[in-house]
Amino acid sequence: MKYAHKFTSFALLLAVVWTSSIYFFHSRIIQAEKDNIYRTALKEAEVTFAKDLTYRRWVAQLGGLYAAISPVLSPNEYLDVPNRDVTTTTG
Repeated sequence: MKYAHKFTSFALLLAVVWTSSIYFFHSRIIQAEKDNIYRTALKEAEVTFAKDLTYRRWVAQLGGLYAAISPVLSPNEYLDVPNRDVTTTTG
């Protein structure tokens, strides 16, 4: 009986240690994934913000929504819309 009690105690201790270590490592993996997701989302937000800021600066340099046609800036030849090229008489 004495050996059975020691074996049961050892098995119970081993099960507790095993379960605790699995829980610990699993929680570390989950936290690492959360941190990775956060860093990825932050980087995506920074890139999107920089893209939007670059676009807004470009539009502001052109003087607004409608840009004058130049050798550098040409209309989209694939945009087949009747009123694509707007001409104003008053500026």
